[in-house]
Amino acid sequence: MAESGASREVLAAGFRLVRRSWRLRPAAHALATLGAVIYALASVGFSQLLGEVADRVVIPQLSGQDISNRTMWLTLGALAMVGTVRACGAMGRRWFQSLAEYGTQKFWREQLMDQFVYLPLSYHRRVPAGHLLAHADTDLERSTRMLKPLAFATGTIALAVASLVALWLIHPFMALVALVLFPLLAVLNRYFTDRVSKPAQQERVDNGVVASITHESFDGALVVKTLGREQDEVDRLAAAADALRQSRVAVGRLRAVFDPIIEALPNVGVVALVAIGAWLVDRGETTIGGLITAVSLFTILAVPVRIVGFLLQEIPGSVAGLSRVDAVIAEPRRSVEHHIGVAPAEGPVAVELRGVSFAYDAEPVLHDVSFAVSAGESLAIVGSTGSGKSTIMHLIAGLAPADSGEVRVGGDDPSLLAAGARAERVLPVFQEAFLFASSIRENITLGVDLTEAHVAAAVSNAAAEAFVSELPHGVDTVVGERGITLSGGQRQRIALARALAREPSVVLLDDATSALDPAVERDVLDRLRTELSATLIMVAYRLATIELADRVVYLVNGHVAATGTHVELMQRADYAALVRAYEESAA
Repeated sequence: MAESGASREVLAAGFRLVRRSWRLRPAAHALATLGAVIYALASVGFSQLLGEVADRVVIPQLSGQDISNRTMWLTLGALAMVGTVRACGAMGRRWFQSLAEYGTQKFWREQLMDQFVYLPLSYHRRVPAGHLLAHADTDLERSTRMLKPLAFATGTIALAVASLVALWLIHPFMALVALVLFPLLAVLNRYFTDRVSKPAQQERVDNGVVASITHESFDGALVVKTLGREQDEVDRLAAAADALRQSRVAVGRLRAVFDPIIEALPNVGVVALVAIGAWLVDRGETTIGGLITAVSLFTILAVPVRIVGFLLQEIPGSVAGLSRVDAVIAEPRRSVEHHIGVAPAEGPVAVELRGVSFAYDAEPVLHDVSFAVSAGESLAIVGSTGSGKSTIMHLIAGLAPADSGEVRVGGDDPSLLAAGARAERVLPVFQEAFLFASSIRENITLGVDLTEAHVAAAVSNAAAEAFVSELPHGVDTVVGERGITLSGGQRQRIALARALAREPSVVLLDDATSALDPAVERDVLDRLRTELSATLIMVAYRLATIELADRVVYLVNGHVAATGTHVELMQRADYAALVRAYEESAA
């Protein structure tokens, strides 16, 4: 009973999937179904025509009767015409069904990718990248697979009705064979759907695990190599691949039992039909042409029944794939009303946090944090690991809203600004500098129409002009995936140039110069202080960086322990100990 209920749920979900696709591509689905109906009726007509040809042309010719050339040409013309109509129906069915299937897949993929882009960072922290790739690739492809035979299966209704009527007109015994056999095939299809539903869903889950592990192994190639974890990664992937193999074998084992039966039963029916037909011909209750028509109809009818079986086989996998995609689409975005028409600020603006608290998955990180930064001021945020420094930078950048309290950049909550307005107001540069596999210029502009002077000034202010000029094609040099052809410090400077080129009002440096040697870092920061017209907030670890700031905010366990100049805060024993520890670790 439980399996039957699960099967009904899967079938209901399959019908909902089809309904959603029809709403997206109604014309393509309707034309595909029309083509399937034309094909079905033409197939029945072709079978009846074969019987007439056998009775009126072939058998008389074999009996020595003289058949006129006109009759022969009419016969050939009729066969050609009906065959052409059937071919056009088949072509239309396949063409428009493909348009419906891939059009649906395109819409769902665009919807999914749009969701990926706008989901909050908390979702991307929680879900492995391999799962996202599996959703965008195999899950989406699988979700529309049941649409492939949909029109053909729908046309089966017209084919079944027309074929049964034709068989009944030949002789009721002929129709009786079909009425016994094809419901049996339907029962087998239902049984298969019941049994294959759970293995198909498990196969989708296991596929996502394999994709996730594979992505992690590739993305962490440096760690794998340096720690000698090659065999460990092979073993980890082998275990996941074995689980995927077992779930796919479970589905394949069911197919191995089901497919031969579905193939054999129509052939058994044909043998029974020939035996009954021969008996009826001998009794004079039908003709040889009628028997040929009946066998042809039965053979034709068996094909779409198998297509229906294929449709039912694909329903569980498609439903499972779409359910995983729907789960992503159902994830809540931050429901906010973006400010409309927020004018870009001219020059630096003030930044203020008032009683801000924040938690990751119910794990508190910030507690009642308050401080203000004047327009054009430079501020260093100092604190031990895990004190909440990077979280503050994320909140100021508008990448997440505060759980409580207020964050204001130029008087506005950055998390409520539209993306374009936020990028003009505040831009972060993080320790992990991500570059795309394109030219340095394209990595700096990222689609923004910037002049050559803007690009050159950004490169100069990021102290990157020396190494960029030495590259084969200067700023037009193409870097590898993630900027692999550049060093860590070079990548950080290009990422900094990307932010500076947009001339934001506030620049956030979250340990963004950690890969630079102290002399280069000081050069970069000196240029920022003298050339940059923006408020500067830095997460600082080096004494030289801290000393460049006008003021320092000292964090302890998510609280603001003290604010003031570096000299003033050195009077605190805990702050002084932390700074000395920074210096000793850098020595």
